[in-house]
Amino acid sequence: MYAKLNEGAVAIYPYTLSQLRADNPYTSFTQSPTAEELADFDTVIVTPYAAPVVPYTETVTEVTPVLELGTWRQNWLVTAASEQEIADREAVMRAAVAAQAKAMLVESDWSEQPSVRNTAFTPHLTNGADFDTYRLALRAIVISAPLTVESWPVRPDALWV
Repeated sequence: MYAKLNEGAVAIYPYTLSQLRADNPYTSFTQSPTAEELADFDTVIVTPYAAPVVPYTETVTEVTPVLELGTWRQNWLVTAASEQEIADREAVMRAAVAAQAKAMLVESDWSEQPSVRNTAFTPHLTNGADFDTYRLALRAIVISAPLTVESWPVRPDALWV
């Protein structure tokens, strides 16, 4: 990542090597120019800096790089999310939780087959009630679609006789 400076302040960011080459058509640049090579062209290397991890009620936006201890680094601004952004993010979170619960239901669909529970057949499932409880808890999650699930229902082990 690069930035183009003007009188010591960031004028263009992000600034690419393609832009640098276009701005200086009669200069040959290496694939990875050094800070010293770039300095003659008022261009600096911007060190990547991880964006902060914030709750969904906040928004992280990349802003103009800052100069710290002689090094330009990527900079982030954290602001409160708008009501619409929060609502959109909550909708996505609820949909993801519901999708997870539906997938878990699908994985246990086999336990509902009559032939699996029929005691006239050997083997047959002996703890069908445990699967009923498990599936009921999953259906409740699908219906209520909470933002998160602190404790997912645990699928019982199939017991056969």
